Amino acid sequence: MRPLGLIAKKALSFSCDIHVVRGVNRVDAKSLFDLLTLGAEAGVQLSVEASGTDADGAVSQLVALIESDFEALESPVRAV
Repeated sequence: MRPLGLIAKKALSFSCDIHVVRGVNRVDAKSLFDLLTLGAEAGVQLSVEASGTDADGAVSQLVALIESDFEALESPVRAV
């Protein structure tokens, strides 16, 4: 669920409309609940679509996040 949260958080930083597509299912990338309904697991092919003023940047940044295999999740957690 954490990768989907990262997608939603990144999508919320853009003003354009952004959707993630899996097969025939197309959902709002800014909604964690909608993303959960995709049933996207590791290895599943997703597409990112956007329309609006910052659509190109939104697509490229979300694709980069997804293609990175969510490297931010790999960083160790340190107790303070």
